[in-house]
Amino acid sequence: MNQLPVSLSSQPVSPFNLFGPFSRPVTLARFGLIGLVTLGLVACGGGGSDGTNGTNGTNGTNGLISLIETSVEPVGTNCQFGGTRIQSGIDNNDDSVLQTVEVTSTEFLCGLSLSAFDGLVYSADANVDGMRELFMTSKDSATVSKLIGPRSSSGDVEGFAVSPDKTRVAVWGDLETQGEEELFVISLVDGSAPVKVSGPLVAGGEVRSDFQWSPDSSRLAYRAIQDTDGVIELYSVLADGTGNAKVSGPLVAGGDVLFNFQWSPDSSRLAYRADQTTNNVFELYSSLAAGGDNVTVSGTLVAGGNVQSDFQWSPDSSRLAYRADQTTNKVDELYSSLADGAGKVKVSGPLVSANSDVVDFQWSPDSSRLAYRADQDTAGVRELYSVLPNASDNVAVSGPLVSANSDVVDFQWSPDSSRLAYRADQDTDGVNELYSSLAAGGDNVKVSGPLVTNGDVFDFSW
Repeated sequence: MNQLPVSLSSQPVSPFNLFGPFSRPVTLARFGLIGLVTLGLVACGGGGSDGTNGTNGTNGTNGLISLIETSVEPVGTNCQFGGTRIQSGIDNNDDSVLQTVEVTSTEFLCGLSLSAFDGLVYSADANVDGMRELFMTSKDSATVSKLIGPRSSSGDVEGFAVSPDKTRVAVWGDLETQGEEELFVISLVDGSAPVKVSGPLVAGGEVRSDFQWSPDSSRLAYRAIQDTDGVIELYSVLADGTGNAKVSGPLVAGGDVLFNFQWSPDSSRLAYRADQTTNNVFELYSSLAAGGDNVTVSGTLVAGGNVQSDFQWSPDSSRLAYRADQTTNKVDELYSSLADGAGKVKVSGPLVSANSDVVDFQWSPDSSRLAYRADQDTAGVRELYSVLPNASDNVAVSGPLVSANSDVVDFQWSPDSSRLAYRADQDTDGVNELYSSLAAGGDNVKVSGPLVTNGDVFDFSW
């Protein structure tokens, strides 16, 4: 009798087949793996007689089984949106429990996204008069769930912000200790318990009200008196409460981080103003989102100079633009720098008078140019200019103004960055009309229609 060998292919079991289509974390107890089966096919010869049966062999030792255990994997570095941790190994001590030392493989079944919450979040004193709590409700019915409230009647939910991806809400208030504001995060999609994300506070410490979600919803940035009594510093933390880090650099005695910090659009860095190096001299700084690589973005300031509060990231996150009386005290001009502090340059043109200023500015949506208003060519007359971020191609965009009392009032970039629209009393003193020009100047046209006597264009939008 001949045996013809048959090959059995072993195919890994997909986690999607094991657990079904994945929509949220699933907990599974454990599985024993099925032993391999050996098969043989028998081929018959020419009809000879059967041989004598052989002697039974000795019983073999019982084999060890393999185990699989699963557990919920929270949102974090392993799974951006959370998922399931799958661990496997041999049950060496035969206790039917996968011990930590027996784990030989760890895999993750990650969700592709968290389903966004499409209802409403609101604060109200719904249960105790004067005590604000936080609630969520459906967009089309009063299906209300309480999210969080203070532990005593003297506390309050004082502020909240829903994450850009609509999966979580950050909550600020004295929810645990009266008068001690802290920061919490609550899921809007999976019913998990609130997590305190701000770090332990020094005696008398508090989290300030101007916390911000990163654009990608992965982190929160907040200012707090957290480590040193009376000193406000900048911190960043993951949405699950881990990775709490100080983002601002060491502060000089008396120094503080000011209120208007900003996330870069790609969520990689934070920019902030602080008197970090010299007390009461406010400069612009940038750090990585999780701390580190702390650099001074603004240039050396003249005595008495400061960076103003309206600094802006370019939409592509490569540069920061800021106004400062950096070269001449009390004369605000426009500057641009790379995010790492390199490539600092003044981009506004020479100002005609010691009393002239750059008053405001905007990046183009494609980050290719900066537009700004200034009385650059005529003292007291604010016109519209456009310039490349490296300070080249500085041009006047607005048309000639009718009188020394005329001004460009405001302006907006077109969504495709090709043109600028602005309001000005360009043709008739005291009558604001709407105009449009190419981004680099030229093709200046009035686009608003005829106005009644004493009429004006009040506002506009692309």
